[in-house]
Amino acid sequence: MKRQMLTIPVNLPGLNELIASMNRNRYSGNKAKSGADDTVMWAIKAAGIKPVEGKAHFAIRWYCPNRRSDPDNIISAKKYILDGMRKSGVIRNDGWSDLYMPTPFMEGIYIDRKNPRIEIEIFDLAEGEQPYE
Repeated sequence: MKRQMLTIPVNLPGLNELIASMNRNRYSGNKAKSGADDTVMWAIKAAGIKPVEGKAHFAIRWYCPNRRSDPDNIISAKKYILDGMRKSGVIRNDGWSDLYMPTPFMEGIYIDRKNPRIEIEIFDLAEGEQPYE
């Protein structure tokens, strides 16, 4: 099992922010989604993350500045993370065949007022390998 660590130095927009943006104007919703994907891709490039060869599994730690957003709204940003990884070539696809099933994610949400960020541990699993042995 290979492990890589990715830190995104900002929080990504949640589902509520994306919906509000789309309700204002469909183009602004697309721009918000593309901007979040780009943020992930730049963080991947800066960290020198290598492509996953096997099945991908992610341990995601969300460090938020406060408790103003609901947990389900926060973790909806997985969509941007997977799309950014796919677009940058870290994962081949974000479908069932390229992610470790039945649990492609392990997550935790924490408060860090001084340093909000998203930390993603990327596991590259060979056939039959488990992420937490």
